[in-house]
Amino acid sequence: MFYVMFVLAIVAPSFCWGKDWKPGSVQTKADPIISIEFLSAFQGLTEVQKNALREKISQGKYVEVIIPNGWVIDEMTYSSKNNQTKVAKNLMADLSGTGILKARLYRVDEVPVQFVHIFVCNNIAVGDIKSLIPTTTPKPATLTKIVKPIPISIPVPVVAEETVSQKAEPENVFEKDSWDWYIGAGNYRSAKEGSDNNGYYGWTKFRYRPLWFESENCLVGIGPFAFLAGGEGVADKDYDYGWKEGVIGLTEKILAPHKDFDVDLGIGKLWNRGKWQDVVVNKQVDKIFLVATHANFYGRRDLDKDWFAKTEANLEFRIPFDTDIKRGDEADNQVIEVCLTQWLYDFHLGSSTIIALGFNFGGGYEWGNDDEAFIKIGPALEISSHNETIVGISVMNYKFQGDGQWAPIAVYISIDGIWRAYF
Repeated sequence: MFYVMFVLAIVAPSFCWGKDWKPGSVQTKADPIISIEFLSAFQGLTEVQKNALREKISQGKYVEVIIPNGWVIDEMTYSSKNNQTKVAKNLMADLSGTGILKARLYRVDEVPVQFVHIFVCNNIAVGDIKSLIPTTTPKPATLTKIVKPIPISIPVPVVAEETVSQKAEPENVFEKDSWDWYIGAGNYRSAKEGSDNNGYYGWTKFRYRPLWFESENCLVGIGPFAFLAGGEGVADKDYDYGWKEGVIGLTEKILAPHKDFDVDLGIGKLWNRGKWQDVVVNKQVDKIFLVATHANFYGRRDLDKDWFAKTEANLEFRIPFDTDIKRGDEADNQVIEVCLTQWLYDFHLGSSTIIALGFNFGGGYEWGNDDEAFIKIGPALEISSHNETIVGISVMNYKFQGDGQWAPIAVYISIDGIWRAYF
């Protein structure tokens, strides 16, 4: 018979868990039912075992035990500076001068791994469960009325199971990401006669989320967003063109364990103009709907895995619904594009900076192009610090459409990421 055991310390002494860590400085901010998923020992359980363990925690039934000095910890959760759950390994409890550290033990049958929930810092750990000491509840001594040596009943160890209200447990906490601000730019050249067919563009997007709604396993923020973009280029040497786009709307962010999602729904305008040998021959204004989604999956990075640490997915759909032709023929400016970025490997600079190498793979459909469908591929690089993305770069990505097109460089910076990382 094996047991999974969760321990909740019910006193708050001064002690460390190795590496000079003190309770409070490395607390796990997430709810125990969520943070336990970061431990490799929990990931190895079956779904039946996981659900049984979650049910026991939610019921709040425990047995009182004592954590001894020198308790060996194989792995333990904690929260980084930016409240992302991390896992430390090979620690030891230093309780010197602390006295008895009582704790609460959660027990689940038929689970071949032992876990510990350290309530004082809300960290979940896997360690040497055999060294935990069950407390005993002695029965009162009973005296006989015979005038003989008074027999004293021997206290029988009783493991008392109690129930504690989960309101006393640390709440599920995600860091509220209230605003985003990105600024980006890039250029492109035709694969053939690039000097006669090229262009550049710039863009910025700002999101603000003042409203937040929390559930057991996620945090949802809602608010407005604004998007501005524009660019210029040349085609066939003598045809110059320019465009501008402005959109406002509503944005939603979903924060969940190991992942997050952004959804933008907006309405705006797209301005296009074309000149042939400096004479305006095309001028068009479209009213547009814009749908944009972005998803991050970083479970492996949360577990300090360097290979394939994060995956990103993007979708953008521009839908014109009212077109004003001021000069020339109407162009269909409806576009849909998807892109998947797989970050291949994390290089660490110091304790807080990561340079990730990745690869972009995307495609889409441009209704107004002679060759409507296209595919994009190419390498990417991302720089993050203190678990915040601050710079993203794509170099020499290639677009399979018509005679082909190179994007020598596309770069963006995250103003909010820089702010949260360093200020």
